[in-house]
Amino acid sequence: MPKFAMMNKKVSKILKFSLSVALALVLLFFAFRGVDWSAFWGGLGSCRWAWVLAGMACGLLAFLLRAFRWAILVRPLDRDARFSTIFDAVCIGNAANCGIPGAGEFVRCGLLVSERASYDKVLGTIVVERMWDLLSLFLILVGLTVFKWDVFGTFMYERILIPASSRLNVGMGWMIGALVIMGCACLWGLVHFKDRNSLCAKVWGVVNGLWEGVRTGLRLEHAGIFILYTVFIWAAYCLQSFCFIRALPGFAELGALDAVFLMAAGSIASVVPVPGGFGAYHFIVATAIASLYALPWESGILFATLAHEAQAVTMLLSGLACYIAYHLRRTGK
Repeated sequence: MPKFAMMNKKVSKILKFSLSVALALVLLFFAFRGVDWSAFWGGLGSCRWAWVLAGMACGLLAFLLRAFRWAILVRPLDRDARFSTIFDAVCIGNAANCGIPGAGEFVRCGLLVSERASYDKVLGTIVVERMWDLLSLFLILVGLTVFKWDVFGTFMYERILIPASSRLNVGMGWMIGALVIMGCACLWGLVHFKDRNSLCAKVWGVVNGLWEGVRTGLRLEHAGIFILYTVFIWAAYCLQSFCFIRALPGFAELGALDAVFLMAAGSIASVVPVPGGFGAYHFIVATAIASLYALPWESGILFATLAHEAQAVTMLLSGLACYIAYHLRRTGK
C-alpha cells in the first residue's frame, strides 16, 4: 500500500508538471501567433543593451534586498544563520522556480534548515514574505488606479465595467451595488461555512494566512526595517521595468508610472502555475501594452520577451553562482 501511494504521488507530480508545461506552451503559442518576426528581430537588434544590463542589475539588487528582509525573519529562529547562506538560498530558489513552479520555496527551506530552525518554521517565514508581497502588489494596483485614473482607471472602467454592464443590460450603479453585495455575501459565506466546506476552508485559509502574515511582520522586533526592505524590493522591480522601457526606442513616451504598471502586470502573471512564468508573462504583459498604449502587438511581445528573458537569465546565473559558492563553503568546512 505505501508503495502504491508513493507511486500515485509521483504520477500526480509528473502529471501536474506536464500540465504546467502544456499551459506554458499554449500561452506562448497565442502570445507569438501572427508575430512579424522580421519586425521582432529588428526591434531586438535596436535595443539599448546598456539599459538591459542596468535592468538585470536592478533584479539582482531585488534579490539582495529579499535576502536582507528574509534574514529578519530567519535570525530569531537561528541566530547563527549566515547572511551568505540566506542570500544563496534566495538565488538558488529563484533558479529552481524557473524549472518547476513553487519549487524554489521548498529549496530555500531545505538550505536553511538547522537544529534550531526546523523545516516548518522556515517555511512559515516564507509564507509571511509571500503575504507581504501580495499586500504590496494589491496596494500598488490600487495606487495606480487612483493616481493615474486617466490611463489605468479609465481602462478598467471602459474596457471591463462598461462592457460587462451593457452585456448584462443593467445600469452601472446597479452593477457596482450588486458587486458589493456579492462581496459581502462571499465574505459571510466563508466565515459561516469555513468549518463545513473544504473549498471555503481553503479560501478562508488563504485570507487568514494573509492577515496573519501581515500581523507577524508588524510584530517583528525590526518591523520598521522589514517594511522598509519591502518598499525597496518593489522599488527595485519598478526601476528594473523602467530600465527595460528605456531599452526599447519605441517606448520613449512611456514614463515611470507606466513602468510600475508593467511591473505589476508581470507580477500578476507569476500567479499562473507555469515554469518560470513562460507564456503567462508574455501573453499578459503584451496584452496590457496593446490595450493601454495602442502599440502594435509586436512591440508588446518584444518588451515582454526582453524583460522576461533578461530576468530569467539573471535568476539562472545568480542561482548557479550561489549554488557553486554554497557547495564550496560546505566542502571547505
